[in-house]
Amino acid sequence: MKASLGRVALLALFSLLQGQQVLGQGAQDILDQALVRVKAANPVTNGSFIRFGAAVALDGEVLVIGAPGEDSETDPIGFDTGSAYVFEREADGWVEKQKLTSPSEAPFEIFGTSVGVALGDDGVDYLVVGATGGAGSAGSAYIFKRMSGGSWEFDATLGQDGPEAGDRFGASVAIDYFEPVNSQNDDKVFVVAVGAPFNGGQQGSVSIFQPTGDPATWGRTDEFFGEHADLMGIALAMAADTVVAGSEGLDGTGFNGGGAFTIVAANQQPAGWYKYNLGSTMQPSAPEVGVGQGLSVAAEHKPALLVSAAAIGFPLSDKVAFNAGLVLIFELGSLSSPYTESAVIEPTGLGQAASFGTSVALSNQILAVGAPGVGTDGAVFLYDKGATIETWILAGSLTIPDLPPVSACRGGTAVALDQVTVAVGCPSNNSYDNEGTFVASGPIFSDGFESGDTSAWSATAAP
Repeated sequence: MKASLGRVALLALFSLLQGQQVLGQGAQDILDQALVRVKAANPVTNGSFIRFGAAVALDGEVLVIGAPGEDSETDPIGFDTGSAYVFEREADGWVEKQKLTSPSEAPFEIFGTSVGVALGDDGVDYLVVGATGGAGSAGSAYIFKRMSGGSWEFDATLGQDGPEAGDRFGASVAIDYFEPVNSQNDDKVFVVAVGAPFNGGQQGSVSIFQPTGDPATWGRTDEFFGEHADLMGIALAMAADTVVAGSEGLDGTGFNGGGAFTIVAANQQPAGWYKYNLGSTMQPSAPEVGVGQGLSVAAEHKPALLVSAAAIGFPLSDKVAFNAGLVLIFELGSLSSPYTESAVIEPTGLGQAASFGTSVALSNQILAVGAPGVGTDGAVFLYDKGATIETWILAGSLTIPDLPPVSACRGGTAVALDQVTVAVGCPSNNSYDNEGTFVASGPIFSDGFESGDTSAWSATAAP
């Protein structure tokens, strides 16, 4: 018993040291590693692009990459049916494990527009893929579950009541696995959020789905709508029981200046699922007109590591230069209504059309910001959180290598971050040869418990 307690104490101490280490250092661990290009082995290219890397998601050793422009393998007129690729990290690097397609595989379904993945306990893992087109052109989202043999199999189709063409349901997705703060039984839960930014015209909506029963089946538990032309749900992020719903057309501090809504889990229902409530808005305190288009959102829930935060990227902001971009940081759980930003992160040294903030990601108190307009193939900038949420320290940038032979890709169009691993999507509008997703991982720590040396912590560079 004493040995067990000693190990727990040592693990707690190491976790604390890790929390301290990332302040000003975690991003550098990523920058110290080389970018590794990940590509699909045998995509259906038809001599064109498939937009491989238009969406990326990362959890632990699993990387999901959307390729919404890929054509069908079986239908000669199945153009832009779309796909999503699952890669796993092994000793030799990232290995393609499976290609996923829509169960309907309809022409112009654009499956892979958005992707998300969450690994749970007891071998229960889910991923979600959004598809904004297809039959009826209202959009859908699809749940896949990892089976005992390691393969991912289709589990459920998510949709709306009264879908209409052009809703773009599935334009954004988010998934997380967590224990809500108000849990009645200390159980962890999976929750999926799906955005439909053109639902109801242009007001937009976000739907919350949760699995219930045994065996678990997925059902919609809540739906929230924007107003006027908010385009609520154009982007989504989830930090435990808080959903951040990006809204391009949100006015408030500036006409179409953009922002986000928070949607927060409330009380647990007898069946085990959680009721969600619409919270406050996040908007720039210094208004800019019409810069909400193309905004991105990210969120992280880390109460043990000082603070939980959300980030909103505004790639069309002109504060620094024309369309240079801007990122705002908000503290989740703040009592202000609407939220007031805690930090403003400007694109240091970047000029016009850098599009800084096209994508954002938060993990381990590290912020990653995509800027596809930088250089030939784009870049991602990495920041460490300082002593407070008001302070973010630029550690450096990852520049996408030139990809011959035709033209540039758009590195930073999508970005995913998990601990000290970053994945950067670099889709192209020209040729698949110019596409890819680039991954950089910091050191992986391992302990010496198996060897009996409980003081032995070592770090090895990840593949």
